[in-house]
Amino acid sequence: VIYGNYAEIDKIKAYNSAVANGVIPQGNVTEGPASAAYESSLRVERGAEQSVYDQNAQSQAEEPTEDVNAEINAAQTEEEYIDALRKKYNGGLSSAEIQTKHAIEQGYYDGDEAEQQAVYDEIERREADIEAGKFDHYKQ
Repeated sequence: VIYGNYAEIDKIKAYNSAVANGVIPQGNVTEGPASAAYESSLRVERGAEQSVYDQNAQSQAEEPTEDVNAEINAAQTEEEYIDALRKKYNGGLSSAEIQTKHAIEQGYYDGDEAEQQAVYDEIERREADIEAGKFDHYKQ
């Protein structure tokens, strides 16, 4: 397009059309393979070619993503919740439990001292269950 027989207004139309139709997500069609991008955008406008944006939307709709926290979110009791956490984290503490324990040990956990102690004791209890092998069946 840059060296072709195109007016400036045609270059702008080509760029806008190519971006709108997903042929190029960004950039300048007057550099590089601009004529191919322009021709492709015209084919999309005529319906002879499908827009890349449409193709991406279709493929995403066809492949539903699995919610990695579905079992955790579906837990009805604390026991189910803890079991789902251990399953997700291969029988170990979750990152939140590790970070919370560390924050308490380092003295920057928000909460009064009684709450801190209760949370810390619960994490320690869970850690003891893990060390005792209660969740070994989730280890990989």
